[in-house]
Amino acid sequence: MKNILYANPFSIFDYTSGSAQSIRLFLENFKNLGHNVYSICSCNCYSKAGFLNTLEVINNHEGNSFIYRGINCKIINSLDWDRRKLSINEEKEFFNETIKLMETIKFDLIIGWGNLNLEESIFKEAKKFGIKICFYLVNPSYLNKEFYLKENSDFIITDSFSTKKLYKNFIKQKIFVLPKCLEKNIPEHINRNNSKNCLIINPSINKGLEPFLFFSKKLEEKRKDISFWLVDGRKTISDDLNYLGYEKEQISKNIVIFPSCRDINKLYLNVRMVLLLSIWHESGSRIILESYSNGKPVICFDVGGNKEFIKKNTKDIFKPPKLYKDRNSRLRIKSWNFEDMLSRVCFLVDNDNYYNKYSESIFNSNKAIDINTKFNSRLLQFIQNI
Repeated sequence: MKNILYANPFSIFDYTSGSAQSIRLFLENFKNLGHNVYSICSCNCYSKAGFLNTLEVINNHEGNSFIYRGINCKIINSLDWDRRKLSINEEKEFFNETIKLMETIKFDLIIGWGNLNLEESIFKEAKKFGIKICFYLVNPSYLNKEFYLKENSDFIITDSFSTKKLYKNFIKQKIFVLPKCLEKNIPEHINRNNSKNCLIINPSINKGLEPFLFFSKKLEEKRKDISFWLVDGRKTISDDLNYLGYEKEQISKNIVIFPSCRDINKLYLNVRMVLLLSIWHESGSRIILESYSNGKPVICFDVGGNKEFIKKNTKDIFKPPKLYKDRNSRLRIKSWNFEDMLSRVCFLVDNDNYYNKYSESIFNSNKAIDINTKFNSRLLQFIQNI
């Protein structure tokens, strides 16, 4: 039995963040395998919705220290929801409480996935306690940068072989690949519908907002019957539109914008397919697994680990646009041949018999129970190395 600690100011209860969900489920599965698991975080999130959900979790447990699905949780209060705005006093309290926890419990492993100064300070203290450090590496932006976890991690885990390959000549330590796992509330039976709605979730600039705006405009010209449900869970669309030179009124009329949604499965029930138009290295997208476990095809670019997650459904993965970096080093589209993707979307909408069989095949090949069993098998292999 191992004692495992996750110490990061970013809340594991931010349901608008795939990273937060991955970490929380990761910890839950450690617990399910018989280990003692502890988490210390603050209320900081990617969104105000995540912040409010964290406060609700605190209120439901009548305090900042509680057990959630077997995880021993402690939350440090923070006044601002923005994960970049932890105050100096809040950082100090977070650091002191984490050290106190490490003094009380003999931990075998501490898990982290960022390079904030606060985290680095905590990892340095963990080394003094003889605690092994596990770096959860699912972000391409660490490449060719020097940071504490690069040289001082005892273990590095990621969620795709693509990301492992990306870093293989930059990071010396062995990188373990652990697939994603899913919540237990995924539907057990496929839900059929005849909608012509396409779902896209939190499309930031890196995650494909620019190609989506272009694509939706082109589709509006050809197929006014097809609509797009855009989930703006982090309320970043207005700022990103402004950065790209759009007014909100200029976007296509076939786009319906939704706020954050706690139970994303409710949206999957009423869409035909899902768009994942990330233009950067998408390490291992939770959206693909969630969509597939609901029997929904995913239309995406061949970037990062998408091909691994798409598997045999290669008709749904497309060559990405040609890109350039603007003066702020943000990825932008230089040119893109969108016709093949447009044809595929229309084909999936127009051919009910094909779609129903395809959807059934996707659903049967991606049952949540099978995905989670595979994850736990890999997790057991990893634990044996601690």
